[in-house]
Amino acid sequence: MQQNLDQTPQSSTANALHADIISVLRQAESINVMNPFSAYVRLRSVSKLQRELTTRLDQLHDQYRHSLSASVCGPGFAPGIQITRVAGEGLSSLLQVERAWHDLVSAIDQKHAYAFGFFSLYVALLSLTATVILGIAGLRCAR
Repeated sequence: MQQNLDQTPQSSTANALHADIISVLRQAESINVMNPFSAYVRLRSVSKLQRELTTRLDQLHDQYRHSLSASVCGPGFAPGIQITRVAGEGLSSLLQVERAWHDLVSAIDQKHAYAFGFFSLYVALLSLTATVILGIAGLRCAR
């Protein structure tokens, strides 16, 4: 049990997951929302990557819960200082991952909203242009 507590496997897993989340976050932040059709295609691929990362995040939560329960309830459970260290390192890693995760979700939602806003502007401009052209054509036909 001593050897398991000296190395926290969730911290290396959390660091790898954190790096992957930051990579996907950079992809999401680089999406140009002024071209809504391209933005929706890229957002779709980023959302797919996000769903894949969701399972890894759930596994990290389970791994963290298991390491805490094993150190407290396992055979020959660990002294308090080791339990505190495992809990602190795991929680610190988990909070870093959670912060990056929420940044990713926020960026994807924001890009979706901005892309929809630009799409709405383009439809409004197209509608205005058609109204002006048809209005001028109607005035010329009336003469």
